Amino acid sequence: MLPLSQIWIPQNVRQKFKFIVLIAVVLTFSASLIVGCGKKAPPFAPYFIQLPAVKKTKYEILEEKTLKLSWQIPMKNGSITPGLEGFNIYRSKLSLADCQNCPLRFELVEDIALDMVVVSDTKKKPRMQYREDLQMGFNYVYKITTYGKGAKGKDSKEISFNF
Repeated sequence: MLPLSQIWIPQNVRQKFKFIVLIAVVLTFSASLIVGCGKKAPPFAPYFIQLPAVKKTKYEILEEKTLKLSWQIPMKNGSITPGLEGFNIYRSKLSLADCQNCPLRFELVEDIALDMVVVSDTKKKPRMQYREDLQMGFNYVYKITTYGKGAKGKDSKEISFNF
């Protein structure tokens, strides 16, 4: 087989061909850098079971400094959702004076195992509670997730307030 340079091809066609190949390589490389994976969040392990998100979250301030979070335990067919083992409570605490536009950074503040909860009346939707003392001068944001063995639920709606 003859190399491409030995085959009779006009010089201008050969230059156009090289130029098109060069442009294709540059565009392919540029597209791979720009596109990336498309997900802008920390990675986490895939879960096989998807638990339901916590719903009907409420908060109130007791005794002028104690936060009371409450939420409904996810139920399915009159009993607690199968595979549900507990709840994780995450908090972001930002100073009102220093951090007006800072990004939210959540940290785990409580892990509540469901094995301590006894649901006697399954006709009512049972609720869980969490209490914490607050400090003045902060913006608080809370979210709650469910978890189980090999399973994780979606985040609840964020509860945000200034104190």
